[in-house]
Amino acid sequence: MRHIFIVNPNAGKILKEKLIHQIEEVFKATDYRIILTKCEKDASAIAKRYASLGMEIRIYACGGDGTLNEVVNGMYEYENAYLGIIPIGTGNDFIKSLRGYRKEDFLQIDNYQNPTVKTCDVLDIDGYICLNTTSLGFDVEVAKNVSKFKRLPLSKDIVPYYLSLGNSLLSSLNHTYNVILDGKAIGKENYTFVVACNGNYYGGGFCPCPDAQLDDGYIDVCLIKKVSRLKIIRLANAYKKGKHVKYTDIVEMRQVKKMQVLCDDILTMNVDGEIITKVNPSIQILPHKIKLILPNLE
Repeated sequence: MRHIFIVNPNAGKILKEKLIHQIEEVFKATDYRIILTKCEKDASAIAKRYASLGMEIRIYACGGDGTLNEVVNGMYEYENAYLGIIPIGTGNDFIKSLRGYRKEDFLQIDNYQNPTVKTCDVLDIDGYICLNTTSLGFDVEVAKNVSKFKRLPLSKDIVPYYLSLGNSLLSSLNHTYNVILDGKAIGKENYTFVVACNGNYYGGGFCPCPDAQLDDGYIDVCLIKKVSRLKIIRLANAYKKGKHVKYTDIVEMRQVKKMQVLCDDILTMNVDGEIITKVNPSIQILPHKIKLILPNLE
C-alpha cells in the first residue's frame, strides 16, 4: 500500500516541520511520498494523479479545511483511495464533527499505522464536491474576509471569523432566494443565511446544523430569514453553540436529499471555506462516497 502526504506549505511552520519528521520516522519502512503543494488546486491534481493509479492508496490531507476540500475533489471518485486528515491549518472545522477525537489525536502520526475506517457522505454541488458545509448569503461575505484577518498577529481559532463578522456587517445582509427542497419550492424569501451541511461546524467553530451526521445520507439545511445587524450580533453566540434552532420564528431546519437555490444573479458560495460561483446551484447528497481513515486510539 502506498501513502501519499499532501502538505500545504503555508500551514503552520512548526507543525509542518514536526509533521514531516514524524512521517519520515513512522513510515520509513513503507512506500510513502511527501508532496508540498505549489499553487491553488494543486492538491486536487496530486490526489487525482495518485488515486487514478488503481492500487489501494491512502492520501493524507495535511493543512486546513481548504486543503482537505481540494484533496477530496481529486480523489472522491476512486474506490481504491482512502482519506486521512492531518489538521495543521487554522480552522480545521471538519474534524470537530468526528466525535470522540481531539485535534491532537490526528497530529500523532503513529495513530495511523492501524487506523479505523469510517465511510462519509459528501455534497455534490453541480460537480463540485463539498465534504463539510456550503453556504450562501451574508456568510459568504464573512468567509471572503476571514483570510486577511488570519494574517494578523495573535489572530487564531475563531478570532478571524469574529473580526470578519464585524467587518462584513457593513455589507448587504439579506438576499432573495427561491429555495427548492426535495423538489418542493418554499417560494421566494429574503434570507440572511442559507447553509447546507454534511458536518456540524464551520467558520472556526460555528454550528449551523447541530444534528447533522456525516454518514446518514441526508443534507441538513439551516435557513435563517432576514434579520437586522443588531440581531446578528445578539445571535452570534447562540449560532456558535447550535442553540439558534430554538428561534423558530426566523430559523428553519430541514433534512433533505437534494436542494436547489434559484436566484436572478450569479451566486457566490462558501464551500468548505473556499469561494466559488454558480448559477442556480443544485446540491445533492452522495452517500458513503469517502472512506476516512481515523486515528487508532487503542
